[in-house]
Amino acid sequence: MSRIAPVPEMTPHDLAKPATYGTVMLAVDLVLDAFAKLDARVAAVEARPAVKYLGVHEAGRSYATGSLCTRSGSLWCATTDTSDTPGDGATAWVLIVKKGHAI
Repeated sequence: MSRIAPVPEMTPHDLAKPATYGTVMLAVDLVLDAFAKLDARVAAVEARPAVKYLGVHEAGRSYATGSLCTRSGSLWCATTDTSDTPGDGATAWVLIVKKGHAI
């Protein structure tokens, strides 16, 4: 995205000088580049499936990737969109917390 050459090293003496048009445009380019990189990172994060707890598993309900539910006291996470029941050999679910007993 940069329209101007890479930034040369600046000394405190250089920074004390009045800004020129070129210096200002260089700074603008650096900010625009930083925003473009940040926009790409935000887009990548927002594209990830959201993790959402949906309560006790309901047979026949559709669960999106990242959905969490409990079944028989265990917590499961859907690794793909599914309507399968977790724990019945379904490959679309991964066990997160196994049922246990309070101490």
